[in-house]
Amino acid sequence: MILQHRSVSAVLTVAAFALWTAVILAALAGPALSAALGLPDPTAPMSRSFDPPSRAHLLGTDHLGRDVAARMLVGNAALVVPPALVAAAASTVGVLLAVWSVTSRRACAIIRFIGDTILVVPPILIILATVTAVPEGYVAAAVAAFALSVPMSIRYFYPTVAQALGSGYVEYARVTGASWRTIAVWDIFPAVRRSLIADFSIRFVAVVFLIATASFLTGTSSGADSTWAAMVGAELGGVDLNPWAVVSPTLAIIILTACPALLLELRMGGKR
Repeated sequence: MILQHRSVSAVLTVAAFALWTAVILAALAGPALSAALGLPDPTAPMSRSFDPPSRAHLLGTDHLGRDVAARMLVGNAALVVPPALVAAAASTVGVLLAVWSVTSRRACAIIRFIGDTILVVPPILIILATVTAVPEGYVAAAVAAFALSVPMSIRYFYPTVAQALGSGYVEYARVTGASWRTIAVWDIFPAVRRSLIADFSIRFVAVVFLIATASFLTGTSSGADSTWAAMVGAELGGVDLNPWAVVSPTLAIIILTACPALLLELRMGGKR
C-alpha cells in the first residue's frame, strides 16, 4: 500500500509539474510560441464572432472574430511575473518583520496594529479601488497585493520564528557573541526554509487571484494586452456559441493556481 501510494504521488507530481510548466511557458514565451506555430495575428479579426473550433481556428474565435488560440499565447506575463515578484517580496519582508516582532515587544505591537488594520479592509474593496483609480494598472494591483500579503506572511512566520529564536542553539549563539546577521543566516533561515517555500506558494496563488480579478473587472481589454482573466470576462456573452473562448482561459488560470498548491501538498505529504 505504501509503495502504491508513493507511485500515485509520483505520477501526480509529474503531471502537476508538467501542466504548470506548460502554462508558465505559455504565459512567458507565448508570443514566440505563437509565431513558431504559425498562429494568426491575435489582434486581427479572422472570421465571424464566436465561430466554433475548426481547422483554421483550433479554439474558435472570440467576440471580435479573433483567433482564440493565438490570444491564449499573448499578454499573460502579467499573471506570472508580478505575482512571483510580489510573493517573493512579501515572504521575505514577512519573515524579517516576524523576527523583529519576536525580538521587540514595541515592534510587535506596532506591526500587529498595522497588519490588523490592513486585514480588516475587505480585499474586494482594495481591488475595486485599484481598478477604479488605475485601469489596467497591474503595478497598482501588485502594490495592493503586497500590502495584503505581508501581514498574512508575518502571522504565518511568527510561531516558527518564535520557536527558532527560543531554541538552545540560538541562545548559545547569542551568548557567544554571534551577530544577528550570522544568527539569521545559520540558525533562523534553516528553521524557516520550508515555511518560506510554503508561504511563497500561498502568496503567489493569492496575488494571481488578485491581479486576475482586477483584470477581469477592467472588462474587455483589446489587442494583445488581454490576460486570460480579461478573456473570460470578454467572452462570457458568447459562451453558448463557442464555449472554448471561456473554457480555455479558465482552465489556464486553474492550472496556474492549483498546481503550486498540489505540488506543495505532495512535497510536504511525502516528508511526513
